[in-house]
Amino acid sequence: MEQVGVEAVLGAIAEGIGESTAKVFAAQGLKVVLVGRRADRGEAIAEEIRQEGGEALFCKTDVTSEEDVAQLMQTALDAYGSLDVLVNYVTGAVIPVDAAMSSGNYLEVPWKEPDSRS
Repeated sequence: MEQVGVEAVLGAIAEGIGESTAKVFAAQGLKVVLVGRRADRGEAIAEEIRQEGGEALFCKTDVTSEEDVAQLMQTALDAYGSLDVLVNYVTGAVIPVDAAMSSGNYLEVPWKEPDSRS
């Protein structure tokens, strides 16, 4: 199902689940803003997505810095005009979800420690 016009910001994309999620979102037609501290890796992933026909940009960001996060949100809004999906894999991030989402409506899914009894 193609989601053309939906914009997503993904944190911690240097490898693993963040990178995979970014590529899946882009393949489904989402415009993605990749976030991380490793510019070389982030730019490389954005370029891979663009070569596959997706739309992506990288924004070097320390998600524990309110100043960096404010700049990230502005970059995403300047590039795409709205922000519809926010995915964060980083503990301690200061991402202001309600301010980031264009509509002001969002679902926050908090981390829950797995039950060690199973």
